[in-house]
Amino acid sequence: MTESEKTLLNPPHIKNPDTVNGMMADVALALFPVFVWGIYSFGVRALAVICVTVIAAVLTEVLFSLAVNKKIVVHDASSAITGLILSLILPVSIPLYSAALGAVFAVLVVKCLFGGLGHNFLNPALAGYAFLKLSFPDAMNVYPEGLSGISVDPLTELSLGEIPTESLFDLLVGRCGGGIGTVSAILIFAGFVYLLIRGTVTWHIPVIYISVFILLSVVLTDDASPFVYAASEVLSGTLIFVAVFMATDPVTSPSSSLGKILYAAAAGCVTYALRVYGGDTDGAAYTILLMNILSPLFDKLTKPKIFGGVRHE
Repeated sequence: MTESEKTLLNPPHIKNPDTVNGMMADVALALFPVFVWGIYSFGVRALAVICVTVIAAVLTEVLFSLAVNKKIVVHDASSAITGLILSLILPVSIPLYSAALGAVFAVLVVKCLFGGLGHNFLNPALAGYAFLKLSFPDAMNVYPEGLSGISVDPLTELSLGEIPTESLFDLLVGRCGGGIGTVSAILIFAGFVYLLIRGTVTWHIPVIYISVFILLSVVLTDDASPFVYAASEVLSGTLIFVAVFMATDPVTSPSSSLGKILYAAAAGCVTYALRVYGGDTDGAAYTILLMNILSPLFDKLTKPKIFGGVRHE
């Protein structure tokens, strides 16, 4: 292959056959603590939601591959991880058929129809979540009580101008209402540390995204206890989970460090604006989907200039 014939492929850039499997294994291990906590907090139905969503995601890719006479590649576990991540941001009370439909949409429409792994321009799990929010809003906004014994989602209380009933410690460890895998900030953080150590993600997007959101929450609030308010905001909803496991998706986020920083800073601003002024109490999912669309722009703006070499026509 000559220099002029070389083509830049979409990320992730696979150096050997085990790279994707290794990345997916790392993500699965990082998710394992929140997976266990979700089942412990919400009971066996949480396991049912997870199983249905993962199975639907995998079967969708298998059936699509058979339909278009394409090699079946579910062994890379990308569809299973998509189903797992989607299930962990869902409320445990969601009807099982709705969870399955979300997985089908995520894998079929957002992943397979765009060419498969590495070609989707949106994070599939986030797109599946947004699809369910728009299609089944009532089911997606019901949060049965977990270990706290309180069924109200902390974000609902915050949107009404009230500090959540749960203490900051309860929000930190996961004794509160919310998605199956999004309630325990400390376990999500543990997963983030593991991914950092393994080199699967970098610090830029989660740290900048959350920091900008906290800064805006402290500076712009009129609450008498701005730091308690900001801590309650960041520990509630899907924000930390999305920041760690979805905003860092290498396919749909910028590749340069500066691009990641700009992407994350913009995400923090948009999420804050959506929570304060938008119709959705959370906003993190819609924010990252918007940032996914803008990701090529961030890469273009931060692409280093190359000096020297031969220009090929």
